[in-house]
Amino acid sequence: VSVLLGADGPCFAGRATKTDVVLASAEAYIQALNSLAGYRAEEGGTHPRKPQLPSLQGGVA
Repeated sequence: VSVLLGADGPCFAGRATKTDVVLASAEAYIQALNSLAGYRAEEGGTHPRKPQLPSLQGGVA
């Protein structure tokens, strides 16, 4: 199974081979999502596991 995923920029591919097409599709989609997350992290975007915390300037948020 091959999956192409694009979001405001380049497309990312995911591929998987399984006898169960549903599992192969899920694995390919996750692979493409991981590629997208890695690209965004390298481009200076927010890392998916490290959310931006609100600024504490001027008191407690």
